Amino acid sequence: MRADLALWAKRLESGKSAERQMVTATLKHWQEEADLSGLRVAADVARLPADEQEACEKLWADVRALLDKMDAKK
Repeated sequence: MRADLALWAKRLESGKSAERQMVTATLKHWQEEADLSGLRVAADVARLPADEQEACEKLWADVRALLDKMDAKK
């Protein structure tokens, strides 16, 4: 997911509206996708080893930051 997030962030650099919409839709989907809840829901993440917990928290913080960045450009 980290590599995918980097690719989505790179797509934003195109500045095209359609690209921004696709990135927004994808990242919001990640935030709601049930299959990803084990990496997102605090109770599930707490069951992971400490280094994996930290990686999950960083990933979702970066997802939120990218979405916030896109919102700021509107």
